Amino acid sequence: TYECHHCIHRCRIPEEGYGRCGMYRGAGGAIVEVFPDSYLARYPTAVETIPFLHFWPGHTFYAVSSVGCNLTCPGCVSAILTADPHTLAGALVHLPPDDVVHEAVEADCRGILFCINEPAVSLPTVLRLAEASHDAGLLFGCSTNGYLGGDTLRALAPLLDSVNVGLKGSSDESYRACGAASAGPAYQAISHFYDAGVHVEVSAVYMRGRENEVFSAAG
Repeated sequence: TYECHHCIHRCRIPEEGYGRCGMYRGAGGAIVEVFPDSYLARYPTAVETIPFLHFWPGHTFYAVSSVGCNLTCPGCVSAILTADPHTLAGALVHLPPDDVVHEAVEADCRGILFCINEPAVSLPTVLRLAEASHDAGLLFGCSTNGYLGGDTLRALAPLLDSVNVGLKGSSDESYRACGAASAGPAYQAISHFYDAGVHVEVSAVYMRGRENEVFSAAG
């Protein structure tokens, strides 16, 4: 078996087996990405929809996504994209990074943002796209749940101009409901990105009756 370091779960993946996100498998003595350079969605959008409210407001960015997630949050608005990546495999479009960048330039976008689903489950693709974006003079950012391994934080931070970390709450209980062990890693990710000079914005899940989770996160 091989240990995946892309997120905090550190899955033990057997040869020809899959990690919990379904986006990495063991093959040929290594962990490989199941759907490299493959996208479910690509479209120009206002940066505020990602959401980024203080990063190039009023500008258009090219939003892209793959499928899959490393958390299983109740009521997830993207559940159809994250629950079983293989059910959507036929809808994925394979595009080299330079082709995605070309589409973004043709759409007169200021940059590219990997969003909708979790970038940690497509990390090699995200890193290649970030490098291609910068080579073309475009900005690059992402939205993430922040449940990232240390290696992923160190690889991503130098390539990000912006990041929105979506918090599930402030308590360990709120994260256990999403299949995680604790809230700590998400808050550590925020600190890491901020210390690395990345523009950081934070969003938080609001659930009626659990307003304290949002207030505590803000504190």
